[in-house]
Amino acid sequence: APAMPGLRVLGQIANTYVIAEGPDGMYLIDQHAAHESVLFYRLLRHWEERAAEQQALLEPLPVDLTPEQAEAATTARAKLARFGFALEPFGGRAWLIRGVPVMARQAPPGRLVAELLDGMHGASPAGTPTHWAMAASIACHSAIRAGQALSRQEMEALVDALSRDANPQHCPHGRPTTVRVTTAMLEREFGRA
Repeated sequence: APAMPGLRVLGQIANTYVIAEGPDGMYLIDQHAAHESVLFYRLLRHWEERAAEQQALLEPLPVDLTPEQAEAATTARAKLARFGFALEPFGGRAWLIRGVPVMARQAPPGRLVAELLDGMHGASPAGTPTHWAMAASIACHSAIRAGQALSRQEMEALVDALSRDANPQHCPHGRPTTVRVTTAMLEREFGRA
């Protein structure tokens, strides 16, 4: 069953929020949080199914890692590969990035890999599997930004993906993706109730 009713996209406010109409009122959708949520659950699915979608870089990108990052790269290489990263040692602390997850193809690969490797040291909340933190980071870098103008087609694709996904209520960082204003709330505000 869809987590949200069928929604009709009406437009965008401040290039940040998508407005949609549902059977029970109006929905305001934070486009970054919503897209991040959709991508996060997609990444976790890819992880479980070992079905990463990889985009090979035209030119391998050499990156110089800190000693901590280089150590993390050695241990995390297989985990990163399960998300679609292709990394290989290039001598010393230099590594080559040969591929990235398809969804992250617009993100600067060097910065994304460095952040993921730094996250290997950062304490994830107790009991959170490392790959969840990685998925959250990849999703954040890959998601539509606030302030980005979207075409009607992009808005409809986002709303459609959000309504089909497992848990669209919050992004991986716990921010709400959607605010619902029911028809009853509007009627009260306008003195119609």
